[in-house]
Amino acid sequence: MSAFLRRRLRIVLREGGAEVAGYAHFWARQAYAQELLPGRAMQSGEASWAAGLGALAEWLGTRERLQGAVLDIIVDDSLVRYTLVPWQRELRRRTERMALARACFENAYGDAMQPWDIRIDAVAGNRPAIACAIEHALVTAVKRLCAENKVKLHALQPAFVLKLNSTREAMSTDDIVVLAVDERTIAGACQMAGCWSSVWSRRLPTTHADSMSSDCWPTQLHRECLLRGYSESIPVVLLRNDAVEVLPSFQSLLDIERGNAH
Repeated sequence: MSAFLRRRLRIVLREGGAEVAGYAHFWARQAYAQELLPGRAMQSGEASWAAGLGALAEWLGTRERLQGAVLDIIVDDSLVRYTLVPWQRELRRRTERMALARACFENAYGDAMQPWDIRIDAVAGNRPAIACAIEHALVTAVKRLCAENKVKLHALQPAFVLKLNSTREAMSTDDIVVLAVDERTIAGACQMAGCWSSVWSRRLPTTHADSMSSDCWPTQLHRECLLRGYSESIPVVLLRNDAVEVLPSFQSLLDIERGNAH
């Protein structure tokens, strides 16, 4: 059977569990079922993704009828790292670009980046590229889970990268800031003169991590924009609750904050 005729599962993998949405076939837009999969409490020394992946493995293990299904797995930004890779004309081979990307990650995060799988966004020449990193052990565990449950892994994508790709139409100007809010993280990227100039992600304070409606995230996003020196004249694409909102400036985040307070 063609993969495009199989049942499709869209899975968001988080630290504390997973979210599953089922679609009748690959091209279906409307989910026929959705389910939250809470993970068990994290054990000492355990990887931050283990509980969420364990919950997904347990769920798949009890549903033989899903064998052959196609999985799109979205990795929450709390499990992903981002950096910007500069363009260097003399680096022509992919291996050379990957070595540069790894050096950029290690400069930003330290030697702990060695066991992470790195991916570079495909861009035209002479421009910096956004790179993301997912722990290698997580990638390996996901592939093993799919093989054991006889499902097909179609994509394993970082959440913010997926959101950036979905906003191409909204990015009609060369200068723009893209900001994203999730339950536990905020992320952002700035484009100047058509080139990415920064990319970042941050965890929300743990006291607010359980509520998307908290008034914490506008303050956190506004602070990040100030710290990074973003111009108040640059428009903002705000991504939250699966919606896209265009703001005239990051200062408009303060209006959202005031609205949340009432």
